[in-house]
Amino acid sequence: MPQRHAQPHSSPSNEPDLLNLLLALWQGRITILICATLAAVLAAGYLWFDKPSWTASALITLPGDADMAGYTSLTNILTPVIASKVVNNATDDKKPVSNGDIKEMNFSRAMAMLDAQGAGIAGFKAEAQDKKMPWPVKISVSANDAQSAARELNSVLMATDMQLRQAVKEELNYLIDTRITQLNTFISAQETVAEEKKADRLNNLKQALLVAREANVAQLSVQQVSTLNNDALFVLGSDALSAMIDNERSRPLQLSDSYYQLRQELLELKTFRQQPFQYSAFSYIVKPTVPLQPDDRRSALLIVLALLAGVITGVAITIARKGLQHALSQQTQLA
Repeated sequence: MPQRHAQPHSSPSNEPDLLNLLLALWQGRITILICATLAAVLAAGYLWFDKPSWTASALITLPGDADMAGYTSLTNILTPVIASKVVNNATDDKKPVSNGDIKEMNFSRAMAMLDAQGAGIAGFKAEAQDKKMPWPVKISVSANDAQSAARELNSVLMATDMQLRQAVKEELNYLIDTRITQLNTFISAQETVAEEKKADRLNNLKQALLVAREANVAQLSVQQVSTLNNDALFVLGSDALSAMIDNERSRPLQLSDSYYQLRQELLELKTFRQQPFQYSAFSYIVKPTVPLQPDDRRSALLIVLALLAGVITGVAITIARKGLQHALSQQTQLA
């Protein structure tokens, strides 16, 4: 008797095969299209109602010689001790201060003040253009319109420049006043010493005149007078001593070269106080201008991503709905 071989058959699967999946996606094409369209409309609405951002920028670097004319001339007038303290509060009073050091220190101070000013401004950025050097620096400010961005940027730059100029001027005025007080003290001390020397010289000559008259020495009684000390001045004779006393009284004070150097420095400092103060801690490579176009929001990319998200959402809804229908049909058959 021939044996019957059972024909294997596959059990129904809960997951559709590729053909069923494609068929299900085709049947749900309206759903996919609606989801994609809705996502694109939402993205377009966001771009329509969201105001574009405008960014104004400027490029600044170390100050030029003209920007630091007043500051540099003052450091050249002041003594090395004061000049060193003006620049960077150096502990080494003998350290020379170059123009490059002055510019770098003031630029760093300006950047610190700019960062402080920009901390309260939305969209403020300060970025060095060279990773190896702290300058030049690009300063940018973003706003809802081009005019506001340019106005805000120009305002923060001008405010920083004015505040720093005022602060530096006050510091320099204090140092100038301190130095003037020192110079007046030094000058007065040298004048006092010179007056004391003149008075001492007169007293010696008067004493020698008394001795010469008591000794009846009217004329010069020796040939060599270059080595005479105060006790031997009477040998010059009363006539010569009287003439020397009259001459000493009318002769100006004998002051050293350092005295006149101090007087010159004092005059230069007083003259500087009367001149307009020229100072700026940075110079422009590119000045602030009104931006001509808004920032790139990548609108096309946003629309594409929205369409892709809509398509994925529509496909997910279609597959979920097809799977639910398949499960319900199987339950109906079993029932």
